[in-house]
Amino acid sequence: MKRTHVHLSDDWAMTLGVLFGEGSVRTVQVHERVWWLWPLPWVAAITGPSRIWLRGRAEDFFADPEFVLHEYCHVLNQWDTHRLSIFRYLREWLRVGYWRNLYEVEARSFAAREVGRCCQLLTEARTRDAGKRSV
Repeated sequence: MKRTHVHLSDDWAMTLGVLFGEGSVRTVQVHERVWWLWPLPWVAAITGPSRIWLRGRAEDFFADPEFVLHEYCHVLNQWDTHRLSIFRYLREWLRVGYWRNLYEVEARSFAAREVGRCCQLLTEARTRDAGKRSV
């Protein structure tokens, strides 16, 4: 199956823009159903500079705000600031494993801390959009 680049919806763009900064959010490319992740059923997503590659569908990804925040944290707060690299991630993973990997701990912490605010911002954006359509 062909790798697909997914367009970021306006409600998510607004929400992530508030949480991460307006200019950076739309530069992230999200690719769904990435074939090279299929042999790795335990991997739901992999990130890189300005990229999120999903094993599954983008619809499922964007239905889980905590997952979205976790992956965008990797991209915008780690990769795109040059704090994270393949070498650094692997070194940390070999040192302490996945769960205690400082990059994963940071992304989980960020997502858990911001998920409530994220859901509130998404609701406000969707309410605003619905109001515009009904006028």
